[in-house]
Amino acid sequence: MNKFFVPIAFFLALAGCATRPSAEVNRVKALIQASLDRTSRATFAEDIDAYMAELPPDFSIADESGEVITRDKQKEYVLRDWSVIEKTLGLTQSIESLEVDGTTASVVTFQRWERLMQRPDKSGTDTILTTQRHRETWKFVGGRWYGYEIVELGGDIFVNGKRYIPGDN
Repeated sequence: MNKFFVPIAFFLALAGCATRPSAEVNRVKALIQASLDRTSRATFAEDIDAYMAELPPDFSIADESGEVITRDKQKEYVLRDWSVIEKTLGLTQSIESLEVDGTTASVVTFQRWERLMQRPDKSGTDTILTTQRHRETWKFVGGRWYGYEIVELGGDIFVNGKRYIPGDN
């Protein structure tokens, strides 16, 4: 047997083990994905109680303008947004990557949401498809994982199948 084979095989095996997620990471990923799936189902059904159940009890975020959005304000905004959606045609959220550090997880997600929406002038509806990647911070609080921070990483908007570019008329 080649004297270099055993050490090389050993290090290749170690390298393979180092790249595989641990059982704990896989468990956290499954729990967070389940929460994302519940949020998608709640949005699909426009079930505000189920949607709010996925927000942390101490939910509070600052949006891009600096406004602090509380649970009550988030509920108000979600209901406002849902009021112009005639029907959600499809909504998926999937985890692209996840790193766990104790009770905090850094998660990159991809969202694809297609819906039939009222036009602003109420003259009809359009099919809107948005795709968006997010970097999210999740925390283990009160026995479960909740999303606390979201940063949009970019995506696309399509109106009736045509890519929409803001400011392009």
